[in-house]
Amino acid sequence: MLARRWGLPKTIASVIERHHADDVSGEAAFVRLSDMLAHYAQGGSVSPAELLRVARVVGLTPQQLRRVMYDLPNPVGARQRQVDPCPLSARESDVLKRLAEGKVYKQIATELNLSTSTVRTHLHNIYGKLGAVDRAQAVLIATERGWL
Repeated sequence: MLARRWGLPKTIASVIERHHADDVSGEAAFVRLSDMLAHYAQGGSVSPAELLRVARVVGLTPQQLRRVMYDLPNPVGARQRQVDPCPLSARESDVLKRLAEGKVYKQIATELNLSTSTVRTHLHNIYGKLGAVDRAQAVLIATERGWL
C-alpha cells in the first residue's frame, strides 16, 4: 500500500507486494531474498529453510548463498553472527527450538512423535555439541550464535 501511496510505478509496487507470497518468483523473489538477508545481517531471525528455498528460486546454490551470508559486513551495534554452521542436526534443532519455547520433554516428544528417552538423548547430544551444562545455557548459546 505504501508503495502505491508513494506513487511508485505499478510494476515496482507489484513486485514489493508479491515479495512475501509463498509462491514468490521472478523479481519478487530477488526482493524477498534481499529482505531476508537484510534481516539476517541485522541479527534478525530468519528461517534457514525458507532462505534456502528462495535462494534456489533465484538460482543460487547453497554454497553461493553461504558465501553471500558470511561475506555480509557485520552491522554496527548489532550482535555479531556466528560464522560457523550450526553443529546440530535438524532433529536436534527441532528439539532445542521447542525447549526454548519452555516445553517439557513429554510435550516435545508428543509434538515430534518421539519417545521421551529419545528427546533426552537428543538434549544430551545438544549439550555436548554446544558445551552447555543445562537447557538454559544451551538455548542461550544457540540464540547468541544465531542458530535459533
